Amino acid sequence: MAITSIKQSGFTGSKSKDLSSFASPREIQYVIQAGGGGGSSNGARGSGGGGAGGYRSSVVGERSGGSDNGASGSATGSVESKLSVDAGTTYTVTVGGGGAYATQGSNGSNSVFADKTSSGGGLGGNVGTSYPRGNTGGCSGGGGHGQSETGAIGNYQGFRGGAGLDNNPFFSGGGGGGVGGEGGNALNGGTSATRYSGAGGVGITSSITGSAVGRGGGGRGAGVNTSHNAGATSDGGGGTVNTGGGGNGNSTAGGSGIVILKYPNIYSVTVGAGLTSGGEQSTDGGAFKYIEFTAGTGTITFS
Repeated sequence: MAITSIKQSGFTGSKSKDLSSFASPREIQYVIQAGGGGGSSNGARGSGGGGAGGYRSSVVGERSGGSDNGASGSATGSVESKLSVDAGTTYTVTVGGGGAYATQGSNGSNSVFADKTSSGGGLGGNVGTSYPRGNTGGCSGGGGHGQSETGAIGNYQGFRGGAGLDNNPFFSGGGGGGVGGEGGNALNGGTSATRYSGAGGVGITSSITGSAVGRGGGGRGAGVNTSHNAGATSDGGGGTVNTGGGGNGNSTAGGSGIVILKYPNIYSVTVGAGLTSGGEQSTDGGAFKYIEFTAGTGTITFS
């Protein structure tokens, strides 16, 4: 319960000081991870991996996904400013679902907190369809076999997917982009043993809850040889739930997203209908609380 006044003793009596201006939470930290794109299926091999969902963070000492200028590679995205919120005001939270795994997969869905949106990841490209190049999104999907172009950069919340092989009888797709780096291109070695699908791009590790957890890894491409390209599994690549990782080509749907909020322990959050959360938890020696939203859409209120 917020304190609205306090009495201070003076030499001849007491006076009240209004502290209502301190009743609103300030400097909320957040991680907003969107759902990952689904892997497509060629029925055998050759499809690109799904791109991870976009990643936005205001956690001190960490960073958001992608790069500030949309450049390729693994340039660093800046951390966002903390968000001030008001006691008694309702804020929308939406947790994006992962994209479906199908003959032509689908993009992941957006995750939202207040006015902040992370974009769903792009689906992986397929073979012999009108979508051989991975779709754009928070991170773009990898290209399918026959698509030698890398994926589009997207909206700067992640990185692009890798290229599939454009002339390879063994069919290999590119890896989906991750929030921390590009998806790998399929490799065309001299033998089937040295022809590889592209690896999924790396994600980002956050300690907002007090424990380091990787999220936003891209899914690997499908191919004749995937033994060394299992996707960015440590960061949820391959479709792990609540990590926003991209689905593997010819294998999995994208992983669902997550929204995590961290705030001073003197405040509490009331969760409305439609949202799934683990309840308020303490962190940083009890100085802060955090709450994880793992599914649904609805509103929350700070008090």
